[in-house]
Amino acid sequence: MSAQGGIWHPDGKPIEKSFLDVIRHRLEMQGPDGGADWEEPGFLMAHRAFHTDRNSRLELQPFCSSNGHILTWSGRLDNRLDLLHQLRGPLTEEQSTDVALVMLAWLKWGRECFARLVGDWAMALYDSNDRAVYLARDYVGTRPLFYHTAPNLLLWCSELPAVVELVTKVTGSKPQLNEDYVAGYLAFHPTKDCTPFSGVHPVAPGHCVTLRPSLVRSSRYWNIDGSRTIRYGSDQDYEEHFYVLLREAVRCRLRSDRPVFSQLSGGLDSSTIVCVADEILRAKEAETNDFRTISFIFERASETDEREFSAIIKQKTGRTGYDIREDDHPARFPDPGEISCNYPSVSALLASLEEAQWVRMNGIGGRILLTGECGDELLGNIDVPDAMLADLIWDREVHHLQKQIRLWSAALAVPSYKLFWRGTAHAYRHRLRRATGVGTQLEQWMNPAYVRDMGIKDRAQGLIDPFDLTRPSARDRSESFETATASPSQCWSWPGMPLERTYPFLHRPVVEFLQAIPPSQILRPGERRSLMRRSMRHLLPDRVRNRRTKRNWDGVYCRALMRDWERIRHFFQGQMILAERKCIVHARLLASIQSARHGGDGATHALWKVIYLELWLRAHEQNFNSRESGAILPLARTRPASSSISVP
Repeated sequence: MSAQGGIWHPDGKPIEKSFLDVIRHRLEMQGPDGGADWEEPGFLMAHRAFHTDRNSRLELQPFCSSNGHILTWSGRLDNRLDLLHQLRGPLTEEQSTDVALVMLAWLKWGRECFARLVGDWAMALYDSNDRAVYLARDYVGTRPLFYHTAPNLLLWCSELPAVVELVTKVTGSKPQLNEDYVAGYLAFHPTKDCTPFSGVHPVAPGHCVTLRPSLVRSSRYWNIDGSRTIRYGSDQDYEEHFYVLLREAVRCRLRSDRPVFSQLSGGLDSSTIVCVADEILRAKEAETNDFRTISFIFERASETDEREFSAIIKQKTGRTGYDIREDDHPARFPDPGEISCNYPSVSALLASLEEAQWVRMNGIGGRILLTGECGDELLGNIDVPDAMLADLIWDREVHHLQKQIRLWSAALAVPSYKLFWRGTAHAYRHRLRRATGVGTQLEQWMNPAYVRDMGIKDRAQGLIDPFDLTRPSARDRSESFETATASPSQCWSWPGMPLERTYPFLHRPVVEFLQAIPPSQILRPGERRSLMRRSMRHLLPDRVRNRRTKRNWDGVYCRALMRDWERIRHFFQGQMILAERKCIVHARLLASIQSARHGGDGATHALWKVIYLELWLRAHEQNFNSRESGAILPLARTRPASSSISVP
């Protein structure tokens, strides 16, 4: 995942050296393979490389056209052959690098090119002819890109700490916390158009941001097409289509001349990715010839440990696998001074495991990590037919509705009239929930006044539909997509540990296919994730394919809470930032923490989130109050600086 950034004073004012130092230092931490800058009076575009394949080593960035365009790019194009055909190749090897193809696509289609780029990517393009910078990210937002605007200043960077630090230098004061972000975090997920810091904006997934001296405009270039449908005559056709798309999703992500790793928990999703990758390598259809698995082992948490299933996959594939034991790298609640991640995230409690994973991969040159994340949300890991029944009610298909209600009533042992009512309520649930608040359960430690003033219930219900869909199942699937992509779009990482984490289940053709097929292909009576299980019957061992259990992280976090109790009690029995901001009721939260410590009902994902948020906020305050240098987020570690050159 290469790093990129830029600074522009439209009036040509020289850029301060301290600004240049911040950008270059932060980029070099994530882009250790060298790079270059394009400099003009009052203007800088910088790129630092993180090479994962031979193609990326041929790239020269910033990339310039003869028409006055300058491009920096961090990404992997998955539809290269289609683009080569549309751009009327053949081209030389240097002309067909990803960055060169993107430039050709821009020259041919302009801003319409973004919707044609399939893959994980983020880019910045300067057009000197119309004095504008265009920033864009892929439809999920798997590569980071942030920006800030001020009078006579436009700046952008893939590294959030760099933007925050530069904003501090510009304003002379610490950036204020974004209250919308905090409210979204406490409710469910923050919206994708904000960061924890006011005035620092992400380029929203599937959007292009146009920066001009007197204009900032964000426009969406990708939407879920609610009118698109795919209908086949048999289950086999759906199964074959899905498998072909998922296989291509995995193959694209094996594009490397280095070892490629895949997380293997033993769950349905990670096991599927590993087995599909193994089949591709055996057919010699992958660029890499070195594919390995990596697994986290939780010997003291039976509800989390899945070794019995991962062992089945390892035996089937015969692939080299690495096990990282949580006993050796325990989960823990960090002191605020140790926190170095850009966003508050419960995943930071597993920082020791993540670092051990990076060290193991880096030791043999691995830079790409495949993960089965997001499969659950997209492929129907639920046992409720409400959306499917709502569709039939919506379409007034009475006969089919009666048949489905009978089948589901028998499968769930639920009376038919209750299923009918649930389907009817689901068809109009947005109106009902907005009017009544029914279906919203908030933690008892949330401050009622804060819940009311910040619209926490609406946020928790997901009532903001960015795609404006009407059909019940389409709304459900779009909400599942938004939930699935909330974490990947934040591109959560540690400074100095560059890693390209990629998500085959978020391959755009896969997602668009799943949005267009009938919901009955994904979920059936007594069979969650029906399409997934049917499509993989030839590949996954039956014991893994048919499993119904799922890993639970609460036990790991409870043990971490018990180990770290003395420190946690010190932080939470005194003044709390969240209590001072009137977000939570201090005494109630402390009671929930005490309950969770003893394995009680308080041990919920929302609790782990709020504990870490408080620690993250303390880290934010401490770093502003104690660091005279003005650096915002502490650096967990540093990487050797790469050399850079200036392109005239």
